Amino acid sequence: MSQATRRTRATPSNRLTYVILGSAWSSIVLVSTGWALIGTVPILVLTATVIIGGSRWRLVLPFAAAFTLSQTVAIGLWATRETPPPSLTKDYDPLHVALTVALGATTAFAAHYAVRCNRKRIAANIAS
Repeated sequence: MSQATRRTRATPSNRLTYVILGSAWSSIVLVSTGWALIGTVPILVLTATVIIGGSRWRLVLPFAAAFTLSQTVAIGLWATRETPPPSLTKDYDPLHVALTVALGATTAFAAHYAVRCNRKRIAANIAS
């Protein structure tokens, strides 16, 4: 294996990879452990970064949009009540939590897949 191929595998092509993967996994952890309102920040960062990231992240965009929409619906339902509970987590339906976490996991796996496809493409270009 050449040194160029090893370097390509060991490091992502840009820092957006770390931001996207970190945001995806941290938002899943925050939503599933009861920090749903704070978990919105990494979800928004994830979606904004995927949009800014360009064509490389096109595969992840629908999943990130669905993930963001799921969290937005939860916040909207919580905020529009006459007397909202003091915490979003107390008002979060367990089924909606499961759906949001599943969408987050799907987004994270899609991001990992996009990174893997990009690394294979770069390795093929180097070998050519």
